[in-house]
Amino acid sequence: MADPLPTYKEVSYNISCQGRTRYNRADLGDGYTQIAPDGINANERNWQLELRNLTTAYLQNYITFFEGLLGNAFAWTPKGDTVSQKWLYLNYDYHPVADDMWTMNVSIEKDFRLY
Repeated sequence: MADPLPTYKEVSYNISCQGRTRYNRADLGDGYTQIAPDGINANERNWQLELRNLTTAYLQNYITFFEGLLGNAFAWTPKGDTVSQKWLYLNYDYHPVADDMWTMNVSIEKDFRLY
């Protein structure tokens, strides 16, 4: 089972989702086209997580968690879903907002690999 995304009650979260469907398209000429979903997992969801009110210690915990994944998935349940799913970390950035307070932005995408 994938490791769960760490959560801390002191940290507030903003999340946003961008969904898209991948299609294969064939132009048949004379203005006709054929469109079909690209595989069985053609619906993609990418999430942006904004972690706010991070102390330096919490920030370091998240950095260690994401960098330690090394391409492995982690478990997370998006808001509104009831089942935990596997996600891949794509990238992160962080910046200070006050003394010993940070905001971290993390991009993740759904993992469809077979295990």
